[in-house]
Amino acid sequence: MKRILALTLIALALGVGAASGMVLQRELSEQPMAAKLRIAHETYGRARSEGEAALRKFIDSNPKPGEGLRKAIQDHNNTLFKVGRAVFTPEVTAYAQRGSDSPLKDVLRDAWQGADAPMKADGDPDFKARDATRAEVMRRAVAAGVDPEYLTQRTYEPKDPVVAKVLKQYNDAQDTLRPYWEIPDKVAASNPAYADIDAKYKAAQEESKRTMPLGAGLSQQVRELKPVYDLYHKTIELMQEKMKYNNPAVQRAGEAFYEWKPPTAAEAARAADRIAAAEGVVARGKAITGLR
Repeated sequence: MKRILALTLIALALGVGAASGMVLQRELSEQPMAAKLRIAHETYGRARSEGEAALRKFIDSNPKPGEGLRKAIQDHNNTLFKVGRAVFTPEVTAYAQRGSDSPLKDVLRDAWQGADAPMKADGDPDFKARDATRAEVMRRAVAAGVDPEYLTQRTYEPKDPVVAKVLKQYNDAQDTLRPYWEIPDKVAASNPAYADIDAKYKAAQEESKRTMPLGAGLSQQVRELKPVYDLYHKTIELMQEKMKYNNPAVQRAGEAFYEWKPPTAAEAARAADRIAAAEGVVARGKAITGLR
């Protein structure tokens, strides 16, 4: 019965098996608290073991890192987060706290460290969403009496050394790439007009598509907004290009998990000239628009 309950909780955490799950979930609710805590740990442990086994199978079939591996790792992390939140309910967490339950600390640490940045509509990772998820986990930890520093200790627990190595590479890559992905926010923060005009320009484009005849060209509003819009995105491109050029670790991390293409020898040789030319374009654009 315990195995059935554990598997059902995994299914419920993932949003499937609701029909048969309701009956077994009711049976679980009637268990003593000690049994609930034990089943929670067994459920989480099984989800973790099965997820790591699936990751190892994927790694063996896809020896080179890439977008597929990144998505497999993100799926694994998201599954563990959902299972942990489903089985360690507030009442189970409160009971575990009474007994200074050490495994609960590890579950919360896994949830904090495994929180992933979901992809935004533009294809960039959303680190603000990851920060919000981590804040939620930290609140749960504080409520359970877990030292916040325990959550942030970077440890790699998988027994399989191959999985452990890949997860370390992935987490290190995310730390390396975060400043690169946050450049658009940094540029927008340098002058609120950028983000404001970016939104207005995109809205004006959509309005032109709906209201102007096919082939009529750009509307007056789009033409007026385009110089600042172009400057905003050119500034972002320039800063990202400079970061990749000046920090090879950023380029390597992007190649490993986001399928960036490595620069050819000719491209690498021309990088400094290309950056200098882009800096000139941005400088002229700022002089024309009066923006910084």
